Amino acid sequence: MRLMLQSSLLFFFSATITISLLSSCSQASMEPNYPVIGAGNVSKPCDESIDSCDQGTDTGSDDFRSEGQEDESGTSDGSGNYEENPNFCLKNSENFLEPGPYGSASKAGPSGYTVFYPEELEKGCKHPFVVWGNGTTQRGVASYGVIGKHLASHGIFVIHTHADGGGGLRGAGPMKEGIQVAKDLGDSGEFAGAISRDGGSSGHSQGGIGAQVLGSSSPEIKAVVDMMGGAVAGARHDKPTLLLTGSQDFMRSSINQAFGALDGKIFLADFAGVEHMFGPMRNASFRGASAAWFRCNLAKDNRACQLFVGKGDASLFKGATTKSKNL
Repeated sequence: MRLMLQSSLLFFFSATITISLLSSCSQASMEPNYPVIGAGNVSKPCDESIDSCDQGTDTGSDDFRSEGQEDESGTSDGSGNYEENPNFCLKNSENFLEPGPYGSASKAGPSGYTVFYPEELEKGCKHPFVVWGNGTTQRGVASYGVIGKHLASHGIFVIHTHADGGGGLRGAGPMKEGIQVAKDLGDSGEFAGAISRDGGSSGHSQGGIGAQVLGSSSPEIKAVVDMMGGAVAGARHDKPTLLLTGSQDFMRSSINQAFGALDGKIFLADFAGVEHMFGPMRNASFRGASAAWFRCNLAKDNRACQLFVGKGDASLFKGATTKSKNL
C-alpha cells in the first residue's frame, strides 16, 4: 500500500511540472537538484519482441507533400520520387513500421549498458549509432528494449543506458558516456570499422530531455529524437530533431515549447489518444519514425527523408497532427 502511494505521489508531482526552454541559464544549472520529470513507477508495458506492442491510433491523416522541396540528401518533385544517394550503403528499409532488413540482437556492454546491434553487416559500411536514455524510475532495458531492437533491425546500433532517466536532468552523464561506448565498439573487436563516428541521441521523458542535452553539448551527436521530453533551459541546439508526443501526454506543452525554441530542422508529430507512460512503447509509429529520422539524418537515406516531406507520410504518421520548420 505504501509503495502504491509513493508511486502515485511521484506520478502526480511529475505530471504537474513544466520545464521552461526559453530562459537562459548556464550549464551549471544541470545539477542533481532538478525536479524529476518522467512516467512514475512504470511496470513493463509489453513483451520485448518487436511485433508485440503495435497499438497505434486509428484516426488517419492526409498525406501532404511539398512541391519541389529539396533536401541535402536528395530531391523530391512532390510525387514521392527520389534520387538514390551513391554514398548510401545500408540495406533498404521498405516499411519503417515493421522490422527492418537486418536481424537484430543484443549483448551486454560495459557495466550499465546494453548494445542492440544489426546482424549481417555489410563490409566497409559504417552504421550510425544512437545513445538511448530511459524515463524516470526506469532502469535496464525491460521497458524500452522493443525500441532498441527495432532500430537495430533498420541498421542502427543502439547504446542503451541502464540509468534511471538516463541522468537527463543531471547533465545526462550516463548518456554522454554512451558515446564513448560506441567509439570503443567501433575501434576494435567484432564491430571494428562498422560504426560511424557520427551518432544520434534519443530517449523517453527524462531520457528525451537527456537527448536534447546531448544535442546541445556533444559534437558527435548529429540528430535527436525526443519522445515526450522537451528540454531544460540552456539545452538549445540546431541539430535535426524529431519531437514526438500525444494528446494525452502531460509533457505535450514542453514538446511544443521545444519546437519553438530549437533551431535547425524540426519535425513534430502529436498522436491522438497517445498517453505518456506507455505511448512510445505501444505505438509503432514512435519507433518507426525514429528509425526513419536517424537513417535520413545520419546515413543520408533519401527514401527515409521523403517520409518527412510536407506533413509527413500518411502511414507512418497515421492519427497524428504534424508540423515542421526548416525542412
